[in-house]
Amino acid sequence: PGPRWDCRPGHPDAGLVNAKDWRRAWAQAATVVPADLDEPVGYRPLRRALCEQLRRTRGIVVEPDDILLLPGVATSLRAVFGALRLPAGTGVAIEDPGYRRARMAVVDRGLVPRGVPVDADGLVVADLRPEDAAVYVTPAHQYPLGGRLPVERRSDLLSWAVENGSVVVEDDYDGEFRYGVAPLPALRAMSGAADHVVYLGTASKMLTSGLRLAWLVAPDRLRDSLIRSCRDFSLQVDGTAAAMLAHFVDSGALTRHLARASREYAHRLAALRGAIQAQLPEAELVGVDAGLHVVLTLADDVDDIALAERLARRGLLVEPLSPYCLTAGRRGFVIGYSRLPASAAAGVAEMLADVLAE
Repeated sequence: PGPRWDCRPGHPDAGLVNAKDWRRAWAQAATVVPADLDEPVGYRPLRRALCEQLRRTRGIVVEPDDILLLPGVATSLRAVFGALRLPAGTGVAIEDPGYRRARMAVVDRGLVPRGVPVDADGLVVADLRPEDAAVYVTPAHQYPLGGRLPVERRSDLLSWAVENGSVVVEDDYDGEFRYGVAPLPALRAMSGAADHVVYLGTASKMLTSGLRLAWLVAPDRLRDSLIRSCRDFSLQVDGTAAAMLAHFVDSGALTRHLARASREYAHRLAALRGAIQAQLPEAELVGVDAGLHVVLTLADDVDDIALAERLARRGLLVEPLSPYCLTAGRRGFVIGYSRLPASAAAGVAEMLADVLAE
């Protein structure tokens, strides 16, 4: 039998997407002829729609020609690290703990990932080194610990990049979802960022993980190399899906969906936090201000992998924290709540408490 509760991170609740808006967008996409879909950097009407979306929600001012469409963030990261044309063995800084596919993308290009510590506010910028050719960062909601990089650190990060001629890869994977906190400017929107920041966004966290559509804003000096990299590895998005998303954005359906989904996710998060606090009053939950997941931290001597396997046998799927670490060695559970009904929160918390008590 399948799991009773699937709380693995990285998946929005596709059931929250308005079916009428979704079908209307696909019907509109079906009227676009193939010749209009065949563009080397992606369907232009979607790139134009994303310009307005990024300006309004993230403060990023760009033109359609500044945006490249790619099939997913993991694919985009491989393209970015390939476009940098760095010699094999060059060091690239990554958050530790951090996104495992980013680490894999670095290794796939023959580069060496170097873990940089993360605290409650995100990446510890002071620990970056001049020899780091690039750094991968998730400033809106650090993955997985959930810190939100303060403006001062963002400024320090850009200053480091300018001083050392390095590239900052900003993965804004779920920056649309915030709960009771003020928005922070995207790194790419800050003064001086245009020459040093590669910005990544994705539809898979906003709508459904089955929609393999991501967008990338790169410095001018990397654009031609990125286009060649995309062409060399056939990294083109599905044109009809791109046309669908363009209509979904232009019609206002995406704005309505994000408002509705944010309210529901906030409700589910509150239910899960309350249930865990009731069952495990000493537990520490981090990353509760934004995103679609939280982390329940555990003592350093706990085998979180074994505990996650025990939970899975009982019907609850969560991810252990330790595999996200390069050297940090932290322990905990990464718990996605986006697909967890508020009514199920008490059952999840009770099962967590039972397994931890054992």
